[in-house]
Amino acid sequence: MGLPHDTWALEKNIFDEVAFLKQAEDIQNERKKIILGELKKFKYGLFFGYFGVTDTIQHMYWRFLDDSTSKYRNTILSYYQKVDEVVGEAIKTLRDRDVLIVLSDHGFAGYDYEVNINTWLKDNGYLILKDDDEVGKPLLENVDWAKTRAYSMGYNGNFINLKGREGEGIVSKKEVKNLEKELANKLLEMTNPYTGQKIMKKISTRKDLGIPEENTSAPDLFLGYYKGTRSSWDMAVGAAPKDIIVKRQSKWSGDHLFDPTEIPGVLFTNKKIKEESPNIVDVIPTVIRILGLPDKKNLDGKDLF
Repeated sequence: MGLPHDTWALEKNIFDEVAFLKQAEDIQNERKKIILGELKKFKYGLFFGYFGVTDTIQHMYWRFLDDSTSKYRNTILSYYQKVDEVVGEAIKTLRDRDVLIVLSDHGFAGYDYEVNINTWLKDNGYLILKDDDEVGKPLLENVDWAKTRAYSMGYNGNFINLKGREGEGIVSKKEVKNLEKELANKLLEMTNPYTGQKIMKKISTRKDLGIPEENTSAPDLFLGYYKGTRSSWDMAVGAAPKDIIVKRQSKWSGDHLFDPTEIPGVLFTNKKIKEESPNIVDVIPTVIRILGLPDKKNLDGKDLF
């Protein structure tokens, strides 16, 4: 995962919740020591410190939030308090003109269901498997590209098998817009058979998000889920299992693979923000202004202050 916390050891019962929290505590204390130690020596410029512990703890301990009998019910809150203490220590080091920004790039929510989009694409005739296989193998191994118009890889992306861009693309550029619209309309109507509720809140195209055509690695459709349902682990590696919707089985129970409006991040500063709807992209132009650097052309975002 690229995380310092060994989430898979907890997932596979190599060690338990107590051992995992001991590891999390060690990492938190190490980060705290490094960040506050360096901050005290810092003279001028931009200082950046990152704490990932609240993210990891929410991934693994969200399942306890609704369990009034669990001793881990308040674990997530306790780690927010630990990080908040660091913010308090950082504030003590500030001088009169120093600006403190505390932000997260996303919020969090629990989920109980996983979606296999490749299975949905297969069942609806957009993704075809070789030899009439019923199950799609990881890494799209048994996909019949000569007949496939769309596929998924990663968590929230859907790709068109575009001629001239994909290795064995069959969809022409003229067909893309209509195919994207058709897929989006159908996916937005998808419902969870366990709850009867719709799954997708919003689906965005590359054009909607301002992604240039020459960026060939970005998905063609970005899937914005309602919180409570996210892409499956199988979908991440391009597989197409038997069922479209499955119940979550993992201890990894909190996530942020939802539409951003479902789980907005937070932004706190020690200076009054003048923007009514601040956005994460506003941070860079704000920092540039604070440091007195020349404004950059074609830069997204505004000065928050």
